[in-house]
Amino acid sequence: MFGDKMGKVEKAIEKQNAKALIDLADTKDTALRLAAIAGVGKVGGDDAANYLITQLADSDSQVRIAVAEALGVMGNMHTKAHISAQLNKETDPLVREAISKAMKNIKGY
Repeated sequence: MFGDKMGKVEKAIEKQNAKALIDLADTKDTALRLAAIAGVGKVGGDDAANYLITQLADSDSQVRIAVAEALGVMGNMHTKAHISAQLNKETDPLVREAISKAMKNIKGY
């Protein structure tokens, strides 16, 4: 069953379907969630950016790292204020590092 969902992540990325990836990311399965978040970053678009911004405050540091990486891949300059705000309040050093790397990939930083 898990393999089927991972296959759905890959297919959604191929089809550039951010909504399907966002739906797949709504799970308690951490590996699936992280894969879907990475896919959202690859697909990009306004819905993807808005979704990722909301996930910057997730309680799980692994998720925040994945979100920062996805935002860096996406490189959407409209997300920079949100990323900067998260960096200012982030306490986890690994998340701070991921956010700093993402900021370098976003035009205008």
